[in-house]
Amino acid sequence: MDTNEIAIKIGDYLRKIRLHKNIKLRRFADTIGYSHGHISSIENGKKGLPTYDFLDTYLEKLSDSYEEYNFHVNKIAELSNNQIQLETIPIVDAEKANRSLRKGYLTDNEKKFINNLNLIAEPFELTYFDNNEKKTLYLSIPLNDLSFHLNATNNNKFYKRNLLSETDRKNIEIILDDYFRTKINIQKETRNNYEYSKEEVKDWDNTQEDILNKLDKY
Repeated sequence: MDTNEIAIKIGDYLRKIRLHKNIKLRRFADTIGYSHGHISSIENGKKGLPTYDFLDTYLEKLSDSYEEYNFHVNKIAELSNNQIQLETIPIVDAEKANRSLRKGYLTDNEKKFINNLNLIAEPFELTYFDNNEKKTLYLSIPLNDLSFHLNATNNNKFYKRNLLSETDRKNIEIILDDYFRTKINIQKETRNNYEYSKEEVKDWDNTQEDILNKLDKY
């Protein structure tokens, strides 16, 4: 099987995943940071074999679980006659990971699992009160994430009952991004005036790096 034939098969497979999830091309392009023309060319097999970075980003955004991501990775390896072999995500025993967490240590895979679990749990839960009774909804979309609302175009968005235009939403996102970057710079300046342990500095740096990575990724 030549490269062009593999590219066509993989592109067709990717397109079918996206369409099955009812995700429009232009919306998806904005989500993963590639132009819709680039994605369309890959889905139609006209741009040669996609890069590993593209495939990882594409599949990570479309997959609802580690298991689904790994399934697609294995399918692409099969379609490419093992010419393209992305790294699968190790499936961690959740109960064992929680026991390790209570003991104060985690393997690298367990750390990744716990971190991702926390990221999934926080924005996908919506707590509200109904007749003074506290209720929680478990959702398949990050409803509590402001970025989700600012980028979701299917429904009108408001601020204090003022309808937000597309330009409003884009500008608000820019303002929020600038806020976090400014906050990090102020924290760095403040930190220089005090003495902290190496562990505190490391934790602080890791937290700030994580915030900046999310700003760039999402």
